[in-house]
Amino acid sequence: MTDFAFTRRQFLLLAFLTLAWGVNWPVMKVGVTGFPPLFFRTVSMWLGLPVLAAVLAIQRVPFRIARRDWRELVGLSITNMIVWHILAILAVQALSSGRAAILGYTMPIFSALWGLGTQQMRRTRIAAPTLAIVFWMTALSTLVMSVATFLFERDRWQLPGAPTALAIAYNAVLIFGLAQPIWLVLARNLPPIASSMSVMLIPVLGTVSGAWWLSEALHWQDGAAIALVLVAIASVMWPTRSRRAPAEAAEVGNL
Repeated sequence: MTDFAFTRRQFLLLAFLTLAWGVNWPVMKVGVTGFPPLFFRTVSMWLGLPVLAAVLAIQRVPFRIARRDWRELVGLSITNMIVWHILAILAVQALSSGRAAILGYTMPIFSALWGLGTQQMRRTRIAAPTLAIVFWMTALSTLVMSVATFLFERDRWQLPGAPTALAIAYNAVLIFGLAQPIWLVLARNLPPIASSMSVMLIPVLGTVSGAWWLSEALHWQDGAAIALVLVAIASVMWPTRSRRAPAEAAEVGNL
């Protein structure tokens, strides 16, 4: 990690991701309050697809994925999007937005699954631009979400009220249209520690923004979780320097 430095562009993009995703936890909480959660996610993804397509068109990125790569694309969609989006939106309806964010980014089973998807993206053999891969992953995930909400929620479908409509728009444009593709592009190119540590502040921001915006009560467990997240980040960053110090001292002693 000490040998890696973010470029200004990467740093700004990661700052945008942290802010957009962190604030999105209370945004989702508003969106699914009294509204079917899978339907909320599905509508957001359908509206986000044209935004993502526009990004590819502006960047002049070809949409084509070779037929031989579609099997791997399905696997990437499952680990990077489908399972995560279903579990996250169901969790945020059942829990406070802050606790859902903390669990989503720190509970071993969720973190391992999300980390697996990131590693698969780094090692993918699909011979296509990352943005094209993300577009088709999002499209496949949208179809799965559509089937899920039809099977389990169609009796509760309704027109969204103003708060839910704004939350859908936020997710469509900022999350599915911009943040998610930016993250997967960066995750495919940044070192694992750099990309992983850069998003660990998201549950912290999600908890704080949920408490401020939605007046969600914070308990000692929430404070302890935030403290442990910060300690985890520090424990990864600090030992790198301490390991270098003895080596440097030995080099000086050998002169």
